[in-house]
Amino acid sequence: MNKFMAILFALLTIGFFGLSKLDSYQTRNQTPHGEPSGPVRTVEITPADKNGHIVFGMLCLVACIYFLVSIRHDSSRRSTTMTPQEAKAIAERWVVDTRGPNCAVLTSSWFEDHSYFVFKWNSRRYAETMDQRYSLLGPGPAIVRKLDGQVFAYGSNWNLGSLEKLLERQRIEDEQELFVRQRFPDYDIRKRYAVIVQEIYDPARLLALLASFELRYVIPEIETGVIWRIARKYDQESLQQRLRAPLPICFGGIGSHELHDLLLADETEKLCQFSIEAYQPREKPTYDPAKAKPDDLLPLW
Repeated sequence: MNKFMAILFALLTIGFFGLSKLDSYQTRNQTPHGEPSGPVRTVEITPADKNGHIVFGMLCLVACIYFLVSIRHDSSRRSTTMTPQEAKAIAERWVVDTRGPNCAVLTSSWFEDHSYFVFKWNSRRYAETMDQRYSLLGPGPAIVRKLDGQVFAYGSNWNLGSLEKLLERQRIEDEQELFVRQRFPDYDIRKRYAVIVQEIYDPARLLALLASFELRYVIPEIETGVIWRIARKYDQESLQQRLRAPLPICFGGIGSHELHDLLLADETEKLCQFSIEAYQPREKPTYDPAKAKPDDLLPLW
């Protein structure tokens, strides 16, 4: 339908622009039976008529472009359409790769809408027998995104919530990911990132925004012959001290919502210049001060 309408309006565009180039045209009277009668008359086309033809030509051109864009959009949607069989193959591979070969997709709990497939997983033995004795504790739903086949896992608390809320949460996160990718094309919402502040332009506003994120940091402390690592929440004073540190300054543990808000505020108010990098966890640290390496005693920002 869109293709037919695009062709129709393209022809109308050509016709109206063609008429705008004419200065006159010839015509003859017709009999009641539609046969030509009488002398040929020349009719002059006025400038107002020409302008009308141009206006209608422009309107037809806009309509033609609209339907061409619709055709491209429909083609793009068809090219990214994922069949249930493809989604199940992705889900089964994800379960085995991330949860182990003894787990499997529950085919009885499968849901599809225009953007996602939702599935649940459990132990393979439970999937085969549906015997509660073999059910695992904790598995939550997971989502396959049709656009690119990415899988997003959710906790067991979402088993009790509505499916509509789960999908709404996923749509919000997809929108946030697209927004962040405008600045950082390789951003993956499923990974953890650290924000590296390189320049600060508005310290007061940046401080207020970071304080709203409820960020945390870890400073190792030695007590009773053990290295303790307890996460502490930044307060106003500790954030001020952190922002006075030599640049660049690293803030780890910033989630997708916080990164989205930081980018949004920075676009409108230009708070700072920053980059992001994938979070690199340290090797398993020791708790024995005698065996501690220098890195084991450094703060985790």
